[in-house]
Amino acid sequence: MKYCIYCRYETWTSNGKVFTEWFNIHKLFDNEDKAKDEMKSMKAFTSSCDKSTKLKHEYEVRYIDETLIRQVRLRRPKGRPKKIETKELDSIIKSLNKKGKVVIEDFMKSYLYNDEDAHKYIQEHLKDKNKWVRYWYDDNEVLYLILKDNTEKILD
Repeated sequence: MKYCIYCRYETWTSNGKVFTEWFNIHKLFDNEDKAKDEMKSMKAFTSSCDKSTKLKHEYEVRYIDETLIRQVRLRRPKGRPKKIETKELDSIIKSLNKKGKVVIEDFMKSYLYNDEDAHKYIQEHLKDKNKWVRYWYDDNEVLYLILKDNTEKILD
Protein backbone atom coordinates (compact mmCIF):
# COMPACT_ATOMS: atom_id res chain seq x y z
CA MET A 1 0.00 0.00 0.00
CA LYS A 2 1.38 3.36 -1.03
CA TYR A 3 0.10 6.85 -0.41
CA CYS A 4 0.77 10.02 -2.33
CA ILE A 5 0.04 13.71 -1.83
CA TYR A 6 -1.99 15.54 -4.46
CA CYS A 7 -2.08 19.32 -4.73
CA ARG A 8 -3.96 22.07 -6.52
CA TYR A 9 -3.84 25.83 -6.24
CA GLU A 10 -5.82 28.91 -7.17
CA THR A 11 -4.76 31.11 -10.04
CA TRP A 12 -6.12 34.19 -11.75
CA THR A 13 -7.73 33.71 -15.17
CA SER A 14 -10.08 35.73 -17.33
CA ASN A 15 -12.92 34.06 -15.37
CA GLY A 16 -11.52 35.18 -12.01
CA LYS A 17 -9.95 32.87 -9.41
CA VAL A 18 -9.92 29.25 -10.60
CA PHE A 19 -8.36 26.12 -9.12
CA THR A 20 -5.96 24.10 -11.27
CA GLU A 21 -6.38 20.36 -11.85
CA TRP A 22 -5.13 18.04 -9.12
CA PHE A 23 -1.53 16.99 -9.70
CA ASN A 24 0.69 14.43 -8.05
CA ILE A 25 3.64 15.53 -5.94
CA HIS A 26 6.04 12.74 -6.90
CA LYS A 27 6.79 11.33 -3.47
CA LEU A 28 5.42 8.02 -2.18
CA PHE A 29 4.77 7.07 1.43
CA ASP A 30 4.38 3.63 2.98
CA ASN A 31 1.66 4.67 5.43
CA GLU A 32 -0.97 7.36 5.64
CA ASP A 33 0.37 8.99 8.82
CA LYS A 34 3.71 9.86 7.21
CA ALA A 35 1.89 11.32 4.21
CA LYS A 36 -0.33 13.44 6.47
CA ASP A 37 2.70 14.73 8.38
CA GLU A 38 4.38 15.73 5.13
CA MET A 39 1.14 17.36 3.96
CA LYS A 40 1.01 19.46 7.16
CA SER A 41 4.58 20.65 6.60
CA MET A 42 3.70 21.57 2.98
CA LYS A 43 0.69 23.56 4.19
CA ALA A 44 2.89 25.42 6.68
CA PHE A 45 5.44 26.15 3.94
CA THR A 46 2.85 27.61 1.52
CA SER A 47 0.78 29.47 4.13
CA SER A 48 2.91 32.65 3.94
CA CYS A 49 2.61 32.67 0.13
CA ASP A 50 -1.14 32.10 0.36
CA LYS A 51 -1.50 34.94 2.83
CA SER A 52 0.41 37.46 0.71
CA THR A 53 -1.15 36.52 -2.65
CA LYS A 54 -4.64 35.83 -1.27
CA LEU A 55 -4.72 32.60 -3.30
CA LYS A 56 -5.11 29.12 -1.82
CA HIS A 57 -3.27 25.81 -2.03
CA GLU A 58 -5.19 22.59 -1.33
CA TYR A 59 -3.66 19.21 -0.52
CA GLU A 60 -5.05 15.71 -0.09
CA VAL A 61 -3.62 12.27 0.59
CA ARG A 62 -4.67 9.48 -1.78
CA TYR A 63 -4.15 5.74 -1.77
CA ILE A 64 -2.29 4.51 -4.86
CA ASP A 65 -2.24 0.99 -6.25
CA GLU A 66 1.46 0.08 -6.46
CA THR A 67 1.01 -1.84 -9.67
CA LEU A 68 -0.11 1.30 -11.52
CA ILE A 69 3.10 3.21 -10.83
CA ARG A 70 5.34 3.55 -13.90
CA GLN A 71 8.50 1.49 -13.95
CA VAL A 72 11.71 1.63 -15.93
CA ARG A 73 12.16 -0.92 -18.69
CA LEU A 74 14.62 -3.71 -18.11
CA ARG A 75 17.60 -4.20 -20.37
CA ARG A 76 17.41 -7.13 -22.70
CA PRO A 77 20.15 -9.72 -22.10
CA LYS A 78 23.15 -9.68 -24.42
CA GLY A 79 23.15 -11.88 -27.46
CA ARG A 80 20.41 -12.96 -29.77
CA PRO A 81 16.97 -12.57 -28.17
CA LYS A 82 15.15 -15.79 -27.39
CA LYS A 83 11.85 -16.27 -29.19
CA ILE A 84 9.20 -17.23 -26.67
CA GLU A 85 7.18 -20.21 -27.86
CA THR A 86 3.42 -19.95 -28.18
CA LYS A 87 3.02 -22.97 -25.85
CA GLU A 88 4.62 -20.97 -23.04
CA LEU A 89 2.49 -17.93 -23.86
CA ASP A 90 -0.68 -20.05 -23.97
CA SER A 91 0.05 -21.42 -20.50
CA ILE A 92 0.55 -17.86 -19.22
CA ILE A 93 -2.74 -16.76 -20.81
CA LYS A 94 -4.58 -19.75 -19.34
CA SER A 95 -3.40 -19.02 -15.80
CA LEU A 96 -4.07 -15.27 -16.27
CA ASN A 97 -7.67 -15.99 -17.26
CA LYS A 98 -8.11 -18.21 -14.19
CA LYS A 99 -6.27 -16.29 -11.45
CA GLY A 100 -5.81 -12.77 -12.78
CA LYS A 101 -2.16 -12.77 -11.64
CA VAL A 102 0.86 -14.79 -12.81
CA VAL A 103 4.46 -14.97 -11.55
CA ILE A 104 7.05 -15.35 -14.34
CA GLU A 105 10.17 -17.49 -13.84
CA ASP A 106 13.61 -15.85 -13.79
CA PHE A 107 14.89 -17.34 -17.04
CA MET A 108 11.97 -15.98 -19.08
CA LYS A 109 11.23 -12.63 -17.41
CA SER A 110 13.82 -10.48 -19.17
CA TYR A 111 12.75 -11.79 -22.59
CA LEU A 112 9.02 -11.48 -21.96
CA TYR A 113 9.20 -8.01 -20.41
CA ASN A 114 10.74 -6.49 -23.57
CA ASP A 115 9.02 -8.59 -26.25
CA GLU A 116 6.29 -6.49 -27.90
CA ASP A 117 5.08 -9.39 -30.08
CA ALA A 118 4.50 -11.53 -26.99
CA HIS A 119 2.62 -8.65 -25.34
CA LYS A 120 0.31 -8.34 -28.35
CA TYR A 121 -0.24 -12.11 -28.48
CA ILE A 122 -1.19 -12.23 -24.80
CA GLN A 123 -3.53 -9.24 -25.11
CA GLU A 124 -5.28 -10.65 -28.17
CA HIS A 125 -5.92 -14.06 -26.60
CA LEU A 126 -7.45 -12.93 -23.30
CA LYS A 127 -11.04 -14.03 -22.62
CA ASP A 128 -12.22 -10.65 -21.37
CA LYS A 129 -11.45 -7.96 -23.96
CA ASN A 130 -12.22 -5.20 -21.41
CA LYS A 131 -9.05 -5.98 -19.47
CA TRP A 132 -5.39 -5.29 -20.09
CA VAL A 133 -2.20 -6.86 -18.77
CA ARG A 134 0.17 -4.96 -16.47
CA TYR A 135 3.79 -6.13 -16.34
CA TRP A 136 5.01 -5.23 -12.86
CA TYR A 137 8.18 -5.83 -10.84
CA ASP A 138 8.02 -5.85 -7.06
CA ASP A 139 10.87 -4.86 -4.74
CA ASN A 140 12.44 -8.35 -5.02
CA GLU A 141 12.57 -8.10 -8.85
CA VAL A 142 9.89 -10.73 -9.38
CA LEU A 143 7.90 -10.16 -12.57
CA TYR A 144 4.10 -10.35 -12.25
CA LEU A 145 1.51 -10.23 -14.98
CA ILE A 146 -1.68 -8.73 -13.54
CA LEU A 147 -5.06 -8.27 -15.23
CA LYS A 148 -6.47 -4.76 -14.86
CA ASP A 149 -9.78 -3.19 -15.87
CA ASN A 150 -9.84 -0.55 -18.59
CA THR A 151 -10.92 1.99 -15.95
CA GLU A 152 -7.55 1.68 -14.19
CA LYS A 153 -4.80 3.76 -15.71
CA ILE A 154 -1.07 3.99 -15.14
CA LEU A 155 -0.02 7.05 -13.15
CA ASP A 156 2.19 9.65 -14.80
